[in-house]
Amino acid sequence: MTPEAADRSFTIGMSLHSPDICALELRISLARLEDGQRALQAVQPEPDEYTTPSGIDRSKVKISYLLSVQQAVDIHSILRGIRNVLRLLECRNTDDGDDCLRRAEAEFRGSFPAAWDLRNILEHLPDYVAGKGKLQKAGAMPVDSNVPNLVYSSVKDPSSEITLLFNFNKQKVEIKAAARKAIEIADLLTESERDAAS
Repeated sequence: MTPEAADRSFTIGMSLHSPDICALELRISLARLEDGQRALQAVQPEPDEYTTPSGIDRSKVKISYLLSVQQAVDIHSILRGIRNVLRLLECRNTDDGDDCLRRAEAEFRGSFPAAWDLRNILEHLPDYVAGKGKLQKAGAMPVDSNVPNLVYSSVKDPSSEITLLFNFNKQKVEIKAAARKAIEIADLLTESERDAAS
């Protein structure tokens, strides 16, 4: 790779982790998640379909399954986006950092304390299955819990919240609310960068 190409890839890589790009990633993932909820609402078998002589329309079950998988992917993307925003915020919140940003970080971590841990578990699932996850090593999670049981609970209504629950110790994250708060923080970071540049 030439030095010019290396400089260009570094610039592209850095821009992907700017707060405005993180906010855009979260907005896209959140919109996809809500679109998935609307689509799931349209194809979800009704309770009486389970008891009718003709049974359930198998195509509905397959589409419902695929939409549920897509929701899981979008939730994982949102957790990664939240982590990126928090990392940018930590970098900015040095000793001479902005009080508004410090308050925003404290408020986020107070409202959604499990967001960081759940992202870590999802991102490093093979380590947790082997009993060697970061939280297991630190004693914050039992090694014998084996595979973490993550439950995506959502009502089909697109305006409803989706809660990601880590079963063994009842940690949970309200995904859509956490994403919206992380977007607000990313917007604050972008505004702070613009103020510093002017």
